Amino acid sequence: LCNLLLGFGLEAYVVIGREDSGPHMWVMTRTDKEVIFWESLTGSRHVHLKDGQPVTYKYTHVGCVFNDSTFYANVQTTDQVQHCVFDLDDEAKWKPMSTMKMKLIKKQP
Repeated sequence: LCNLLLGFGLEAYVVIGREDSGPHMWVMTRTDKEVIFWESLTGSRHVHLKDGQPVTYKYTHVGCVFNDSTFYANVQTTDQVQHCVFDLDDEAKWKPMSTMKMKLIKKQP
């Protein structure tokens, strides 16, 4: 799903975290105005914040996000999804993997 959304030109990431029942992965897209979580198993969409307020959904914690070119570790004081800020450019909240180290990863043929 993440690759498909990237192909449509969206800023998309795989999210590794937790839901109510345990470890889980889902997809996130970002625009200037909103963050949307996509459940890859069902295709359902969940807006992270509505009118600046947290929305109820099953995702509880987020550890990291990545796509085909970047990897970010969540370094916020809380990893609870409802309280996370998804400004990936803010290194006080999201620690990026070095682009030099990303280039060292060998691509598979």
